[in-house]
Amino acid sequence: MLPINSKKHKCILLEILGDFESNDRVYNQFESLLIKEGFEVTKYIPETMETIFDEDSVERFRAKYDLVMYIGNIENASNKTVSRIHWHTLFGAGNNLPWFAKEIPTLFISVGNPYHLLDVPMIKTYINGYCHSPYVIESVVEKIMGRSEFKGTSPIDPFCGLWDTKL
Repeated sequence: MLPINSKKHKCILLEILGDFESNDRVYNQFESLLIKEGFEVTKYIPETMETIFDEDSVERFRAKYDLVMYIGNIENASNKTVSRIHWHTLFGAGNNLPWFAKEIPTLFISVGNPYHLLDVPMIKTYINGYCHSPYVIESVVEKIMGRSEFKGTSPIDPFCGLWDTKL
């Protein structure tokens, strides 16, 4: 799927996951960098009972977005025993869940916990940034735009030892 470009992936639904103080800064930096690249960015707003069925079909959702980009800003901490994704859903529905990963190009960028692939094995383009510093965010955008190569060897097993995360 990489590199992305504003001709092929003009309209991006940008979703930040996590409930940390840094969320606004991380989201705003990604949004600003993507807009500078010529993308139209829509921020994911959690559905309510009034809006849950606004996107009532795959076709309507696909017509609206060319790419869905998740930013996993879920930080590890010594007093947190679990750093997993908590999806916003209403009765199992909603556009926060990656139900569309086979229908719309979907990208997951983790800038916190490097093991989120465990929660999203259906998303086939997954990037570990390892932290949410401004430098890392800029570097990730350079890489997804194709101006910089991904290099190095992962210091962890991002596949979490599972077969389905490697498919």
